[in-house]
Amino acid sequence: MFSQRREQRNYSLWALSLETKKVTPFANVQSRNPIGATFSPDGRWVAYGSVNGSPGRDNPDNGIYVEPFPPTRARYQLPKEYFDFHPAWGPSTAELFYIPTASALSAIPVQAQPNFAFGKAVRLPRPLTRDRINSDFRDYDVMPDGRFLSSVPAGDESVSGADAPQQIRVVLNWFTELQQRVPVK
Repeated sequence: MFSQRREQRNYSLWALSLETKKVTPFANVQSRNPIGATFSPDGRWVAYGSVNGSPGRDNPDNGIYVEPFPPTRARYQLPKEYFDFHPAWGPSTAELFYIPTASALSAIPVQAQPNFAFGKAVRLPRPLTRDRINSDFRDYDVMPDGRFLSSVPAGDESVSGADAPQQIRVVLNWFTELQQRVPVK
């Protein structure tokens, strides 16, 4: 289980041992933004976002990283697309989803054995999320069967407070509907 702590202006990643009930730093991970760590489905890898030094896409140290669990000091950075944040594993360890920039979603193949490597990232249809560059949390997830679960603000975003509508909308088969409306040649 992971936790992130904010210490002064940085976040750090901590691991909780269920056996010993002790919390220890995980691989000295530090970031200026929330880390959003997530275990791979097989429990052997951890993906997280990290922003160090100057913010922005031009800083080569900013982006998404994958490390083995338990940590071995090996660290693999996703090939940089843009800002790259909010990683989420697919149904298997073979695919990782992430937000490269606002209103975009990408997937990248992951090869964990015999040597760790990333494939070529693919930009997916625009996600249902209204994710922003500065968002502190991931507002989508990938279900075990490969479907996506996403939260989207209902109604007009300019409405706030007590006047904001309180509802949840569940959208099923949005990718199939998108393919029907925008056929690929």
